[in-house]
Amino acid sequence: MTINVDRYCSLGDDQERQNRLKRIDEPPVAPLTEYVTALRAKTGRGSDIPYFDPLDGGIRAQCLFLLEVPWPKAVKSGFVSRNNPDQTARNFFLLNEEAGIDRRLTVTWNIVPWYIGDGNKIRAANRSDIEAGKPVEDPGITTTGCRVTEEVRR
Repeated sequence: MTINVDRYCSLGDDQERQNRLKRIDEPPVAPLTEYVTALRAKTGRGSDIPYFDPLDGGIRAQCLFLLEVPWPKAVKSGFVSRNNPDQTARNFFLLNEEAGIDRRLTVTWNIVPWYIGDGNKIRAANRSDIEAGKPVEDPGITTTGCRVTEEVRR
């Protein structure tokens, strides 16, 4: 069975998830995969922290979509992706498609990079969640290696 990999629900397919996992060390997503690996080690959360989607722009992205937290299906798929099999991903996919935004110009991440629900429902992120999810490297450097000014940090 051949599926369209850039469809809102394509990561519901086991084979497509495996295909994406094979690509997480390819440029331009490899540095972001290293970041996820370091964050997983720092927090001890392992696969609860999904990878960046290798179909997005990675470190070459011009637009960062910063969401709150990954939903359970993002954790299950292993990716923060518009191709996850859930309604939020579907809406995000369709919004980008309608706006004509080339996904290779974007990257998507979560301010709290792991699921913070109880299995039935996601709770709102609190200050300690956000603090725990801060980058593992120098706070003046974003995950894409771009310098952040003091004004932006405030």
